[in-house]
Amino acid sequence: MITFGSYLAKKYTKKDLIDQNSTEIYAFLFDYIFSSVTYDLSLIFIGIILKKIVATLIFIFITSPIRIFAGGYHAHTRLQCNVLSYFVFFSYLYIASIKFPSSFIWQISCFIINWILILLISPVESENKQFTDKERTSLLHKLFIIFTFITFFTFTQLLLRNIEEVFYINLCLIICTLSLYAGYSSNKS
Repeated sequence: MITFGSYLAKKYTKKDLIDQNSTEIYAFLFDYIFSSVTYDLSLIFIGIILKKIVATLIFIFITSPIRIFAGGYHAHTRLQCNVLSYFVFFSYLYIASIKFPSSFIWQISCFIINWILILLISPVESENKQFTDKERTSLLHKLFIIFTFITFFTFTQLLLRNIEEVFYINLCLIICTLSLYAGYSSNKS
């Protein structure tokens, strides 16, 4: 089956913009980018329709960078990945619509506990993605940068008394934590 990525890679190879030996790598990269952008745009569209755009944007901006640098559970097929990804997103929106704990202590505790759990196990390797010590250190460094930005954003929301947004952030961190530990345990078995 010809994918969008393989079409682009072959087109650029014919124009000598891509080396013949790198065509498959670029095809994978183009497919990955296309899939990621399509997924994020579809989430935004769903968020607009369901009038949950703030929750949706927080989901995208919190889970995506953590997933990139920390890893997590990987489905065996693209279809399984899509079904699982949308299931997680709709579950998140459902839980986000329930009355949230407004306790400052609960919010801070949840935030800290999840970040500790995430940083303890990150980055999680998968069958197709093994890390050298240098790669592991680099990913962990990037994850600390993401952690800094998310912490700043979260505490800004707390100072502004936007407890609902902090609840969304914590839900995203719980999702990332669960994904990381599911990925870790599935890779070890």
